[in-house]
Amino acid sequence: MSKNEKKIVSGLSIVSSNIFLKRKSNCFSNQALLRYLHQLHVDEVELVGVDGNYCVGSSALHGKRKGLNVLFNESCVGIKDMKKFGKTKELLSKEGIIFIT
Repeated sequence: MSKNEKKIVSGLSIVSSNIFLKRKSNCFSNQALLRYLHQLHVDEVELVGVDGNYCVGSSALHGKRKGLNVLFNESCVGIKDMKKFGKTKELLSKEGIIFIT
């Protein structure tokens, strides 16, 4: 495995062969993921992840701009900087991101 190759964390339960890697903070930058969602006629996604100010926030914004209804599950998203997240949440809300818990 090269040093730039992604590894899946050990102990993670994999329940599907549909694995889409990302190289940018926005998961919707992966064209294969967008094609897959389009093939399945997906129009709504629920996002979860490590930090809502960065990867999850960026993905939420770009998913909405790609025409998806985006649910941001606050109970399943880590927030390292709560002060910054107030501004992030305000921006995402203005863009039509729906926050759930």
